[in-house]
Amino acid sequence: LSIDVYNATEILGKIIKDLHKTLEDSNNYTQHKEEELKNLRISEADVKKINEIVSSILTHVSELRQKNEMLLKRVEEKERIIEDLKRRLKHADREANLDYLTGVYNRRSIDRALQEYIKEFIETGKKFSVMFIDIDKFKYINDRYGHSAGDNVLIRIAYAIRSSLRARDILGRWGGDEFLVILPNVAMETAEKIRERIKEKVKTLDITFDDEKISPSVSIGVVEMNRNYTDLKTLIKALDEDMYRDKGRR
Repeated sequence: LSIDVYNATEILGKIIKDLHKTLEDSNNYTQHKEEELKNLRISEADVKKINEIVSSILTHVSELRQKNEMLLKRVEEKERIIEDLKRRLKHADREANLDYLTGVYNRRSIDRALQEYIKEFIETGKKFSVMFIDIDKFKYINDRYGHSAGDNVLIRIAYAIRSSLRARDILGRWGGDEFLVILPNVAMETAEKIRERIKEKVKTLDITFDDEKISPSVSIGVVEMNRNYTDLKTLIKALDEDMYRDKGRR
């Protein structure tokens, strides 16, 4: 392989010369731009105008911040009002569904619940049992000891019933001295055991009024829902009959 040394040297020299020229042009361009930057001046009028714009922007931002803070306060106030309304509504709903004296469900609520369970049984066959509880000789308690004593007996018996049930069981005050219990997914055999447990629990209550001991007892009718009970009326009739049978066993 032969190389023309002269021509190669000439070509390399030209390349080096071009590089120097490019470097020189770049330096000249840089110096020119630096001079332009040095000669750049902002007039006082421009500075004043810029300051006015910046001041206007800062004022606007400050106003927006104040409005935002006011809006946040209003939102927080509305949230407090809404939370208060929620608490009031929850309390009102509770008052509407619970018996004021005993704290268990009132007649309207337990009636509605029982209607729903009857409907579900008719549609799906899902079993449940019901207990109808009557306080024995409650009129005598009221007449002898007064209504305050009667109220105390109602409260204590309601608590005794509730403490004998599962969390899923539904207890309501049906009338003056009557309670009704819905036992979901409970057959007759188990319901009868619960009946005896409640009766024993009530017997152990230690209630005194004016230094006199009151010994309450209850009679309980129990029915397991079946196709013979076509509505609430027939079911309650069966419960009432069984409750009187229980009274007769004393």
